[in-house]
Amino acid sequence: MVQPAKGTSLNLKSRSFVSLMSVIVIGTVGMVIALSLLLIGTDSLKSINLSYDSSRARNYADGCVERALNSIRADQAYAGPDTYNFDYGSCEVLGIIDAGSETPTIHVEGTSKTATKRIEVVVSAVKPQITIGTWREVASF
Repeated sequence: MVQPAKGTSLNLKSRSFVSLMSVIVIGTVGMVIALSLLLIGTDSLKSINLSYDSSRARNYADGCVERALNSIRADQAYAGPDTYNFDYGSCEVLGIIDAGSETPTIHVEGTSKTATKRIEVVVSAVKPQITIGTWREVASF
């Protein structure tokens, strides 16, 4: 029977320990990278959802302005307020400043989940047809 040379057993144990530690370190680094990628993906998803909600809120607000303009066309004294509900949010005609005049100002707010958009529309003429002076998004009224 062949006997291992002196010190070989210790050398084998030492190499096994180094191999085990290498696997643990490499595994830990891999887990950290995977976790980082998952967190980045989650943040990106949240950002995309916020973008969708913001876009939806703006579209709801624009639709509310259109409804308010149609109401003014039908009845020049229309003053709001009105609320319209949709699948993912709502919009509200908050009021018409100078309702009944030739130059009313419409304030609307569209909401989708956590996003809110406010639009102010200044009408420069109601008759013979409605003419828009400005249509802009505002931070507050």
